[in-house]
Amino acid sequence: MGTQLGAMGADRKSSRLVEIMRAYAGARFGAGVGFRSHPDSTKRTVALVASVAPDDWDGATAAIRAGADAIEARIESADDLRAVDLLAGRVSVPLGLLLAESMDDKLPAEAAEAKVDWIRLPLTADLSSTRGERPARIISVPSDLDISLVRGLNGLAVEAVLVQAGGITSGGFTYADAVRFRAFGELIKKPLLLVGRGEPMGSVLAAEHLGADALLIREEEPKVAETVMAYRVALEDRASRSR
Repeated sequence: MGTQLGAMGADRKSSRLVEIMRAYAGARFGAGVGFRSHPDSTKRTVALVASVAPDDWDGATAAIRAGADAIEARIESADDLRAVDLLAGRVSVPLGLLLAESMDDKLPAEAAEAKVDWIRLPLTADLSSTRGERPARIISVPSDLDISLVRGLNGLAVEAVLVQAGGITSGGFTYADAVRFRAFGELIKKPLLLVGRGEPMGSVLAAEHLGADALLIREEEPKVAETVMAYRVALEDRASRSR
């Protein structure tokens, strides 16, 4: 087996989020990354991650009550990191960071010192950002990534891959979307996350075809809890129909 790019090292510890995704077992049509069904995952098979601002303590708490299994805070500055430290003391679920592409060059190293479960990085991030045991790393890729490059994601020193659901709109999930997500799911052999877009059921269908283990819910308005609940209902409805 070839060396993974990014010098992850054999001693990198798994993240709590990855363990939660493992318990939920991935979607029914997934390509499979070694996850198996958990006896407590009868209502839904995909974890839910809510994206919030680092100082939105109320939004994070409401999202957890609505069914979010983890929280991701969007950060762009050192001030945001300080807010994350306070947020970490208020939530019991796994907490991760999204580093903006416009971030300061020193921010990845500072973020690695934060007491969080994972850091999500763009494809443009420097390979040196994956050094060290903790936190875990998740890499973001666009859904229109050249299919010939997708298999190469398996060689990156990251714990999971997040696919931006750019093709999903309020108009629904198309056959073209299904073909692309199925291809992604068959080629990527790491735990997969999908960014939800538009109407929840379209993202749930996309998660099935991708074999996603988690859905990331982005909501810029103070409606994140309502959106989490809508996704939870859609997932549970889909699970009940497939039994």
